Amino acid sequence: MHQTVELHVIVLDNSDRAVGNAEVNLTYRCDYVTEQGALLVESQPNGSASVVLDCGYLARPHFLTLHVTVSAFGYDDYSFSDTREFFAQANQVTYQVRLTASYGFVHSSISMENFSLCSGNEPNGVKPMLLGIIRVTGNLPIENFHVLVNGTKEGLVAPPIILTTTVPSGGPLNYEVLFSTELGNQTLPIIADGTYEVTIIANFQDGSTSAASTTIVAKPGTCTSN
Repeated sequence: MHQTVELHVIVLDNSDRAVGNAEVNLTYRCDYVTEQGALLVESQPNGSASVVLDCGYLARPHFLTLHVTVSAFGYDDYSFSDTREFFAQANQVTYQVRLTASYGFVHSSISMENFSLCSGNEPNGVKPMLLGIIRVTGNLPIENFHVLVNGTKEGLVAPPIILTTTVPSGGPLNYEVLFSTELGNQTLPIIADGTYEVTIIANFQDGSTSAASTTIVAKPGTCTSN
């Protein structure tokens, strides 16, 4: 029978706020056998990351040796090593990690670039699409977005894909993200060649917000790039 250990890592910042989407890289060994390969897990929005470590067919492993590195956007990496004794009937290990902001978080603002609005093809089940680049001045991570078209709310959009990061001279980390979402509010159909005022509100992890707007003429059909 395989012996396993449940490893739990709780990732917080220096203000005890949960850090989601942190990468937890780890290597481990049970007793003094060969070190196991690297594992990667991602923290949940509540900051928790969990993984089951397999110690193989050791009859009763006594020692767990870990090397863990935690990385998250906007924070310095945090690494630690630990060896602790455990027994089969007490096979859960929990660590709490506190990350330090790389540059000290500053209030962030957004701008919209190269946005396209496509009308889709509703009879064939293809919804209108909004696509573009959002530039973030500052280093606060984005929790999610709200989208409004001509003042009509389109709903909540999940965190975006980070494309690039830059470090201006003497300033905090800036970054840009790829923004892409379907629009499905039936009270405001998107019609090709129609003109629409699009507003995006970014909700940051510290509770602050920033909004940007642009006017777009909708394209017919679907769009996959700008």
